[in-house]
Amino acid sequence: MMKITENKGFHMTFENGLTISCQMGSNNYCSNRDFNREFQAEMRQSITECNNCEIAIWDEDDRWITGEIFKEMGMESTEDAVSGWVDTMTVAKVIAYVSSK
Repeated sequence: MMKITENKGFHMTFENGLTISCQMGSNNYCSNRDFNREFQAEMRQSITECNNCEIAIWDEDDRWITGEIFKEMGMESTEDAVSGWVDTMTVAKVIAYVSSK
Protein backbone atom coordinates (compact mmCIF):
# COMPACT_ATOMS: atom_id res chain seq x y z
CA MET A 1 0.00 0.00 0.00
CA MET A 2 1.16 3.55 -0.70
CA LYS A 3 -0.03 6.83 0.79
CA ILE A 4 0.72 10.46 -0.08
CA THR A 5 1.25 12.59 3.01
CA GLU A 6 0.34 16.28 2.89
CA ASN A 7 1.90 16.72 -0.60
CA LYS A 8 5.35 16.51 0.94
CA GLY A 9 6.10 12.83 0.99
CA PHE A 10 4.85 9.29 0.99
CA HIS A 11 4.50 6.05 2.97
CA MET A 12 4.99 2.60 1.49
CA THR A 13 3.85 -0.50 3.40
CA PHE A 14 5.13 -3.84 2.13
CA GLU A 15 3.81 -7.39 2.43
CA ASN A 16 6.41 -8.06 5.15
CA GLY A 17 4.61 -5.54 7.40
CA LEU A 18 7.33 -2.87 7.26
CA THR A 19 6.53 0.73 6.39
CA ILE A 20 8.90 3.40 5.15
CA SER A 21 8.09 7.09 5.25
CA CYS A 22 9.94 9.58 3.03
CA GLN A 23 9.16 13.23 3.80
CA MET A 24 10.61 16.31 2.13
CA GLY A 25 8.63 19.32 3.23
CA SER A 26 8.65 22.07 5.80
CA ASN A 27 9.65 20.95 9.29
CA ASN A 28 11.18 17.69 7.97
CA TYR A 29 14.90 16.99 8.22
CA CYS A 30 15.71 17.95 4.62
CA SER A 31 16.74 20.91 2.47
CA ASN A 32 13.12 22.11 2.49
CA ARG A 33 13.03 22.25 6.29
CA ASP A 34 12.47 26.02 6.23
CA PHE A 35 10.55 25.83 2.94
CA ASN A 36 7.71 27.96 4.14
CA ARG A 37 6.78 28.58 7.73
CA GLU A 38 3.11 28.64 6.84
CA PHE A 39 1.49 25.35 7.88
CA GLN A 40 0.85 23.00 4.96
CA ALA A 41 2.18 25.40 2.33
CA GLU A 42 3.04 22.33 0.24
CA MET A 43 -0.66 21.60 -0.23
CA ARG A 44 -1.01 24.64 -2.47
CA GLN A 45 1.79 23.53 -4.81
CA SER A 46 1.38 21.03 -7.61
CA ILE A 47 4.91 19.66 -7.05
CA THR A 48 7.28 19.85 -4.09
CA GLU A 49 10.93 19.19 -5.01
CA CYS A 50 13.94 18.47 -2.80
CA ASN A 51 17.37 16.84 -3.21
CA ASN A 52 17.09 14.86 0.04
CA CYS A 53 14.48 13.71 2.53
CA GLU A 54 13.74 12.42 6.00
CA ILE A 55 13.22 8.65 6.33
CA ALA A 56 11.41 6.75 9.06
CA ILE A 57 10.81 3.00 9.17
CA TRP A 58 8.48 1.06 11.45
CA ASP A 59 7.17 -2.48 11.76
CA GLU A 60 3.61 -3.81 11.87
CA ASP A 61 3.52 -3.24 15.65
CA ASP A 62 4.33 0.48 15.07
CA ARG A 63 7.82 -0.01 16.56
CA TRP A 64 10.34 2.45 15.12
CA ILE A 65 13.21 0.53 13.49
CA THR A 66 14.93 3.21 11.40
CA GLY A 67 18.26 2.99 13.23
CA GLU A 68 18.13 -0.80 13.28
CA ILE A 69 17.64 -0.96 9.49
CA PHE A 70 20.40 1.58 8.82
CA LYS A 71 22.75 -0.42 11.04
CA GLU A 72 21.87 -3.68 9.25
CA MET A 73 22.66 -1.98 5.94
CA GLY A 74 26.06 -0.84 7.23
CA MET A 75 25.07 2.81 7.16
CA GLU A 76 25.41 5.40 9.88
CA SER A 77 22.76 4.52 12.42
CA THR A 78 20.53 6.95 14.24
CA GLU A 79 19.03 6.74 17.72
CA ASP A 80 16.12 8.87 16.53
CA ALA A 81 12.95 7.57 14.92
CA VAL A 82 13.99 9.33 11.70
CA SER A 83 17.13 9.82 9.65
CA GLY A 84 17.43 13.17 7.92
CA TRP A 85 19.01 14.62 4.81
CA VAL A 86 19.04 11.24 3.02
CA ASP A 87 20.01 11.50 -0.66
CA THR A 88 18.06 9.99 -3.57
CA MET A 89 20.31 6.97 -4.17
CA THR A 90 20.26 6.03 -0.48
CA VAL A 91 16.46 6.34 -0.41
CA ALA A 92 16.26 3.88 -3.32
CA LYS A 93 18.60 1.43 -1.57
CA VAL A 94 16.68 1.62 1.71
CA ILE A 95 13.33 1.08 -0.03
CA ALA A 96 14.74 -1.97 -1.83
CA TYR A 97 16.15 -3.36 1.43
CA VAL A 98 13.00 -2.75 3.48
CA SER A 99 10.75 -4.22 0.78
CA SER A 100 12.72 -7.46 0.62
CA LYS A 101 13.44 -7.94 4.34
